[in-house]
Amino acid sequence: MYRLRSAGFMVYASNLPPVSRITVAALVAAAAALLLPAGARADLTDEQALADRFAPVVRLVAQDEECGPGEPYEPIDVDLLFGENTVALRGPWNTTDLVKIAPEATDLVNRYEYHLDYPGSALDPGCDYEIWNRRLTDGSSPTVYAHVATDPGHPGQVSLQYWFFYVFNQFNNLHEGDWEMIQLDFVAGDAADALTKTPVAVGYSSHEGAEEAAWGDEKLQIEDGTHPVVYPASGSHANKFGEALYLGSSAEAGVGCDNTEGPHREIRPVVKTIPSDPTAAAQTYPWITFEGRWGELQKAFFNGPTGPNLKTQWTEPIEWSDDWRDRSYAVPAGGLFGTHATDFFCVAVEQGSPVRLVLGALITILGRRREGFGVRALRTKELRVHVDRPLDIALDGEIAARLPADFDVAADALRVVTPRIKHDRT
Repeated sequence: MYRLRSAGFMVYASNLPPVSRITVAALVAAAAALLLPAGARADLTDEQALADRFAPVVRLVAQDEECGPGEPYEPIDVDLLFGENTVALRGPWNTTDLVKIAPEATDLVNRYEYHLDYPGSALDPGCDYEIWNRRLTDGSSPTVYAHVATDPGHPGQVSLQYWFFYVFNQFNNLHEGDWEMIQLDFVAGDAADALTKTPVAVGYSSHEGAEEAAWGDEKLQIEDGTHPVVYPASGSHANKFGEALYLGSSAEAGVGCDNTEGPHREIRPVVKTIPSDPTAAAQTYPWITFEGRWGELQKAFFNGPTGPNLKTQWTEPIEWSDDWRDRSYAVPAGGLFGTHATDFFCVAVEQGSPVRLVLGALITILGRRREGFGVRALRTKELRVHVDRPLDIALDGEIAARLPADFDVAADALRVVTPRIKHDRT
């Protein structure tokens, strides 16, 4: 049984199976929408129509074997987390302060630095999260959350965002919970105006920041005239415009590889629209006011992520888009050294530290197969590299250089890993 409260629409449905919990949540959202003022309901109608028109097509790296290579996770309906007796809400003080088991969405309202906790250990995940995710999502549909946002500093422009939530991030910076997004920008006054136009730019989140494409760019694939195709990288869920093996780098995650190569499993997620009006959004989706973490409390970048409402682009989407980069670098195919130069593979290197910091490394085999050693993605002030002979380097066939036998790697630069490499750390 369940009952609704007029203030916040508390739902008591913790013993219901997943499909029923989502059905109840949908009824609550619908009921909340009916209580909105007429103008807000009209705006939401336009926002939902806009979100449906440009809903993304998502191509995940297929996983043929349970707990094997490929992408085991898909963007989920976050209502699956609520009323789920394997999810805990913990306080902001330490990892053991239990507030509630099977929290509801209303339990997250305005909670500052509290965190959700899922069954498993983020730093030693094994296959636990994959198995739990399969149980959690059984019978449900992949879901994304749309949000129409304007930027006070950039009048006359509207952004349409789609937010994806995955239960686990299996990249170098392992952590529970993972929010990713894409954004479409329009020259328009509001959602109704945007319905009469096409986007001028599209941005796909990828580690820190996003990659940009103009609407109509060759790299941007569009289905049925309006639906952008998104390729989330296996494990990291960094969003890409195509299938390839990309070089991924960020201050938090270190250096690694983002793999979007096929075969793929294509999904067309259900689109749920979070109203642009903050009051209406809080009524319909109480969890959007959560000021805590969507995953296990851990040190530094192994911590669960904050939600969409705490991201810069939630309220300043155009300002955020000014920093979009225009490309991602793929591992070269062919190039100066023929097909052998494409013999790349990526490894994760575990640094022997108390927190078991897992950092990415890229090993490049040039010419013929040779024994290779990898440079770790170290956070150091200085790194000097020595190899037994100069090296030719090409990235995506566009950047080429000959590196001397000895060279320094600047802080925050791409760490290049080469055959028979020796490295000293100071």
